[in-house]
Amino acid sequence: MSHKKTSTEKSEKGKPLPTVEALDACLDSSDVAITSSEVCEAVKSVFGIDIGLAAVLHADYADLVYPRAAIEKYLKQDSTRTDGSEIRTMIKLLFGINLVGIAELYKDRIALYSKNQWIVKNDQALFLVRTGKKDIDVKILSTPYFQKQTNLSEMPLSLQQALAPLGYSYNEKEQTLDYIDPDGQPVSGQFKVQTMKTIANIVHTEYDGL
Repeated sequence: MSHKKTSTEKSEKGKPLPTVEALDACLDSSDVAITSSEVCEAVKSVFGIDIGLAAVLHADYADLVYPRAAIEKYLKQDSTRTDGSEIRTMIKLLFGINLVGIAELYKDRIALYSKNQWIVKNDQALFLVRTGKKDIDVKILSTPYFQKQTNLSEMPLSLQQALAPLGYSYNEKEQTLDYIDPDGQPVSGQFKVQTMKTIANIVHTEYDGL
């Protein structure tokens, strides 16, 4: 059964959802060269993500323990002023954090816990995606909000069937959909996108009115 309603850009408490436009506005408000502190503060302010907790993933910056040091090194390579779009590209390159995709997850009502912190925390999220250490495993759960609104404690059959082709298995005892990379490698960016798009499709076709 479909539960349709007009989508909104606000959470249930009326607070605007994080957008890349809001981040760009923060970053573009200064006329001087941006610093690593300003980047971290802007991301924290708009998305609630602490870049300081992220791991540096790019091989050329792997010798730098602190994320801010990696950002400073990246910024110093280009003396010209860096805009919001370039900053988002840098964050994805250095830390594997896709802010454009994260903004979409708020609209798709998918919560995400990854890299040892909340990446997307939304009171009206219907499903939660949790990645394990080094992104080797993924676990999908329905949220308390979903369970309260639908009176369903089990994972929807439609979601089970939709994610099965990607390799997710249904854990009936824990009511989760689980995936573990067979080679013990971090799941690819493409796999993450496929997972999120599959969940989003179920959300928008069956539960858009919750």
